[in-house]
Parts: sequence; C-alpha cells; structure tokens
Amino acid sequence: MVRFLALMSLGLQFLLAIQLNHRSYFKKNIEVATTNGQEVVIGRNGQVEVRDFKNLSRLKRIISLPKIHGFARNILIPMPFYDIDLTPSGKILVLGKGDVSNRRLFLIENGKIKFFLKSNLFFIQARFISPYKILAMTNTGELVAVDIRNQKVLWERKTGLKAPTRMALNYDRTRVAIVGANGITYIFNSFTGQLIDSFRSINRRESLSLSYYSRLIMNGSFDGKVVVFDLSTRHFVYIKKLAKKIYYQNFPSLPTATAILGDRTIAYTYRHRNIYLYDLKTKKGLVLEGDRYPIIKLQFVGIYLISYTTHSISIWR
Repeated sequence: MVRFLALMSLGLQFLLAIQLNHRSYFKKNIEVATTNGQEVVIGRNGQVEVRDFKNLSRLKRIISLPKIHGFARNILIPMPFYDIDLTPSGKILVLGKGDVSNRRLFLIENGKIKFFLKSNLFFIQARFISPYKILAMTNTGELVAVDIRNQKVLWERKTGLKAPTRMALNYDRTRVAIVGANGITYIFNSFTGQLIDSFRSINRRESLSLSYYSRLIMNGSFDGKVVVFDLSTRHFVYIKKLAKKIYYQNFPSLPTATAILGDRTIAYTYRHRNIYLYDLKTKKGLVLEGDRYPIIKLQFVGIYLISYTTHSISIWR
C-alpha cells in the first residue's frame, strides 16, 4: 500500500522523468502478450514464450500447446490465441480457439499445463481474479467465474451487451468492468458477481481501463475518442477526440489503447504509433514517440509503462 501511495503522488514528476528503458523486436507476429513486471509472456503460433522482463531477448522457456483441427478436419494447426494473463507468482492463463467454434482455457504453472477446459461459449477475454480463480467474458458480455481447482462455476451473469465488448479489472482484481459497443458499462464484484455500478458512456467503446480504486473508468474507441468517467462524481473528467478514424496501411481500424496509473495519470495511443500521457490533476501531458508499428495494447506495472505492437514490446520508465 505504501508503494502504491507513492506511485499515486508521482503525477507530473512521473511524466517529466519517463523515458524508453528498452525495446525488442520480433520477426514472428505477436498474437497476445502481457507482463507481471518480472516476466513477459507472449502467445503466438501455438506456443507460449516466457521472457525476462529486464532483458526481452532472453528467452526463459517455451510451452507448446495442443494443436487444433482446421477447416479441413484431417489437418492439425497451431491454436490461435484470444487472451493471456499472468499472476505475480508466474501462473499463466491462456484463452485460445478450439476445434470448430469452441474455446480452450489452459492454466500453466512451472512450465507445465495444469488445467485444461473446453467451452462452447464464445469467450474473448479471460483473467485471473486469484491464483486459482478465473473470470472469462463472451462477445455478448456474459461473465463466468470459475474455480479451476474443482472446475466449479462460482457465478455467472448475462448482460446482453452489444458486441464488441471489452473487460477490465482494477489493480487488486476485486472489481471488473465491462462495456458494450453502445457504451453501456457495468461494474461487478469479481468474486460474487454483485452489480456495483452502471452508466452509459457517450460513444461506442473498444478498449477499457479501470483505475486502482475503481474510481475512474477510461475508454478508447475506433473513431479515436478517449473519455475518462469519474464514478464518484458521475462526471466525465476527460474527453479527447483524436481523429475521425484510425487506420494503418491496409489494415482495419485500430482501437485506441488505454491505461491508468493510480487514480490520476492516464495513457493512450496517439496517432496509433505514439503514446500520450496526461496528468488529470495538473492537466499537463506529453507525447512519447512510439514505434514504427501501431500500438495495440498499453499496460502499467508499478512505475513501468509497457506498449505492445504485433512485432515489438517497449518498456518505458
């Protein structure tokens, strides 16, 4: 807690001091990736790579996942990834595509697959809420919490949100926020499924971030709009229109990636390859020059900001 309070007080000092710590490029396409500040896990081509956070070129181990049947049923192909998560102790959660239309969930511990579950629900995101409890969300905003030790469903909620939907958890993972394409947003208790709050955003949303104490909720969209809503005051405290649409070469439009440090410093992609940092208290901001590839994800871990593209990972401090 003391460390977190120190992070919250950084504010403008954090903005002025931040610089690129290191960046690594990868030839093969990154499907999903995340970090716990000690290790970085990358999912691609049916394998999970575990790399050193302080030296991304150092590959610690590779875990190969079971292949799936392709459209031609007699051909096995690498499993496509939908999501990946990592606990502070190093447990890895993988959400991937299964045969036909089902989904596969894996728990990897000490380099070995400890848990495997098939589901006919169209899960698109999955996260740890404790070392042995997970929360997964479908494309229509249905939430399912499972204890993976006994495969017992702890709770489930059908929200009927309009796709695409996004899910985000706060720092200690006690709260989960979900948002639909029409801006309707719900916040639940992660462990009980109890509805805590709800509101409607002012535009359709494709990325979502929740602050440490769940006071601020931040959204980014394909049309380049970023908004921050203060749940305690019921007001939008930040609204920024970046562009009419965000395109990269011949690829479809990209969502504006977002992240929140503490309850005052926000980060989002600016012109899809740069990062804009802004302190809500002092109303000061700056632009970090990004990569030659479009940024698809931002993540704060302690005093680090991590940006991900399909071919690189950058760590800022």
